[in-house]
Amino acid sequence: MPVEIAEEQYEMACRTLEQINENIWLGHFDLSNKGTYPTFRHTLLLRMIPSGIAIDTIHDVVDIAMSECNRFYTTFQLVQSGDVRLQDNLSAAVFDTVGEA
Repeated sequence: MPVEIAEEQYEMACRTLEQINENIWLGHFDLSNKGTYPTFRHTLLLRMIPSGIAIDTIHDVVDIAMSECNRFYTTFQLVQSGDVRLQDNLSAAVFDTVGEA
């Protein structure tokens, strides 16, 4: 479900997206559609790439995009509502663990 950012939350959304983008290695989030919806973006140039490799690459990028959108969905909801718990949620969302428990 799309998260629409109201004008009064725009500045908070921009700061949050900047922090998020510093912590992801592929693609980025921006505010598209007249600055109201956080959107994940990534560009691929696939000219001269064999179709099998291109399909695998596109599949990987879509998987990564879905993962990043799911990872930060609650953060976007907190921005939407202007919730003060945003910083705690953002810290938890960008915290990456290594290994297995």
